[in-house]
Amino acid sequence: MAIKFLNDQLFPTDIFLVDVSAGRVGIGTTSPTQELHVAGNLRVTGAYYDSNNSSGTAGQVLSSTATGTDWVSAGAGTITGDAREGRIAFGSATADDITNDEDFTIVQTTNEKRIQIAGGVQVADMSVLAGASLAGSLRYRVALQTSYVDMCMQTGPGIYSWVNIVQNSWTI
Repeated sequence: MAIKFLNDQLFPTDIFLVDVSAGRVGIGTTSPTQELHVAGNLRVTGAYYDSNNSSGTAGQVLSSTATGTDWVSAGAGTITGDAREGRIAFGSATADDITNDEDFTIVQTTNEKRIQIAGGVQVADMSVLAGASLAGSLRYRVALQTSYVDMCMQTGPGIYSWVNIVQNSWTI
């Protein structure tokens, strides 16, 4: 059904559709699947409201409750994932991709264990120069018939270097 506006001109249904029988509105789609279905970009200059009609507070994220939405504190919950697939999930959320150009930080405010991992941890070669931002980082690298495990450490006032922890050589 096309909608007529005050100027009596028809608005094409492939841009804006009202499905009165299903109680749905489609913008950019002729087959809306929800009460409001936008196919394309969306810009919002006001607040988003959850199922409780709350706009949340600074730092909260909008989370699905399966029957609606609710504002929750960011970072709450557990972390699960499969590093082999480059995916990680928080709490019971669906896993998100972490690509090789993104940083991932875990912040702990106490002096207890920072992170405990059941299983192996794989580190890879970093071909960047050592610096303060990498202090404490590990890297694994291979050159010719020798493999190395290095750590970025401060070696003087404002000086950082990759320091070899262990190396292993073999013959072919």
